[in-house]
Amino acid sequence: MAIRNEKLSKTHIEADISILFVHHVVSSAAGRTERHRHEFWQLEIGISGPVGVWDSGTPGRLLSGHALLLAPGRLHAFTYPESTVRWATYKFAAPQRSEIDRSWWIDAGHLLSPVFSVLAQLAPAVDLGAPVETSTAASLLGAVCTSVAGTDGRAETDGRAGTRPAATPGPFVERIDAVLSAAGGRYVGLEELADALNLSPGHVSNRFREETGQPLKRYIDEVRFAYIEKLLTHSDLPIKLIAHQTGFPDIYAFSRFVKRVSGVPPRAFRRG
Repeated sequence: MAIRNEKLSKTHIEADISILFVHHVVSSAAGRTERHRHEFWQLEIGISGPVGVWDSGTPGRLLSGHALLLAPGRLHAFTYPESTVRWATYKFAAPQRSEIDRSWWIDAGHLLSPVFSVLAQLAPAVDLGAPVETSTAASLLGAVCTSVAGTDGRAETDGRAGTRPAATPGPFVERIDAVLSAAGGRYVGLEELADALNLSPGHVSNRFREETGQPLKRYIDEVRFAYIEKLLTHSDLPIKLIAHQTGFPDIYAFSRFVKRVSGVPPRAFRRG
């Protein structure tokens, strides 16, 4: 992965916020991080292009204009596509407010979006330790924590959902998860899913969007990919066999699917 403008900034304390690291990142090569957790808060802001995210067992994508806030202790990892992407990262200490091992996905139309836009613009200057910009960034990070603390994982301050289901899905989403999990990585279409739930396809699709804020098709693909990722990462099975076991007609269709969802080809999950 090619990274530019990345370095440790000077710690700055403002309104109980201590900025520890700031990264303004440009990546132009496929890669991934190991799954990890840490004791501080982390804010990821998408600037251009999708970045793949593994958020405590659930895959997602950080899109341009979207943001992801990770509380201390949240297990996560990132995958980077071969195309050029840009994002900003803030790692900081803040009062816990009893929020441990949580995440908030915030979409581009959220009330906080202008705040994230400013933080993304400030990142290069904060990275260099500019005092005025760093003080402003610390104040904005404090406002973000105050706004989202206590929400259900979707940061719905203005009524808009985030880019993925809430961290604690309701019974309806749990029923969908059960059907998809039982498929063992095989594709489950809307008709098949609706039959399993004894509901109409239209009802299933509309209710899922109402409860989660994202299209059902995207979620089906992400759950399928999560199963595939486990096989790629934690097994020695040949990629061709994994493709066959998860219902793909050939290795080419499998590779296209993995790259479309994660941004990197299957072989990237077996590096290192």
